Amino acid sequence: APSFQTQTEEEYAHQADTIKGRVDRLRQRHASFEPLTAAKAKQLAEAELAAASKKTVQHRSPGEFRDCVQAWKFVRKIEPELPPLATLESLGASEEPLFPKEKVLANSTSQALEHFKRQERLNCIASR
Repeated sequence: APSFQTQTEEEYAHQADTIKGRVDRLRQRHASFEPLTAAKAKQLAEAELAAASKKTVQHRSPGEFRDCVQAWKFVRKIEPELPPLATLESLGASEEPLFPKEKVLANSTSQALEHFKRQERLNCIASR
């Protein structure tokens, strides 16, 4: 069973005032909120980029900067290098085809292809 703590009127009034103040502050923040426009976002991004590049150039020599860019390129790699492809011989592939050549040629004729059409299959099933 949950245990409830008893409160005095003063404690309750204090908690209610605290909650009311928080709600009022949230309403005020919501009313004064200005959404970021695309132009303003672009301006902020350009300013941050300019500040970052200025800082990078000021604090590093050209050689250090080049090394830093090379290291950054490697850090940005998401996927590891792929292993080399296995040859067919190493996979144990046989020289004989999976399907006999005669069947492949027979199934590629216009008569066989006509037989595989949906309507032709439905007619065949209905005649059974």
